Amino acid sequence: MSLVPFALAFASETHWSEPVPVALYGVVMLAASGGFVCLRLAAGRRAGDALIFADQRAQAITTLVLACAFLAGSVVAFYAPRGALLLYALVPLVRVGQMLALGHAQARQ
Repeated sequence: MSLVPFALAFASETHWSEPVPVALYGVVMLAASGGFVCLRLAAGRRAGDALIFADQRAQAITTLVLACAFLAGSVVAFYAPRGALLLYALVPLVRVGQMLALGHAQARQ
């Protein structure tokens, strides 16, 4: 997580138009996603409740799937840095969509 500010500053210096800084940002975010997956799984196991562990495991799988956008973006950055940014933007958009869908589902109950 401590590399996120470095990657942001490095990419900002080039106005997000150079491939290496944009790819580095994707790699850093991929590593952060991997860390969160490990944290979710460890927290779920530690809870001792099968329902909580199942929820944490489902969230970890979702995070891994979304981390593929960072991986793909890191590769795409060498061909089209702006295209990589679009892939990176998909991750928070999907998460916001999930939260909105969850909020609507809970409101119906």
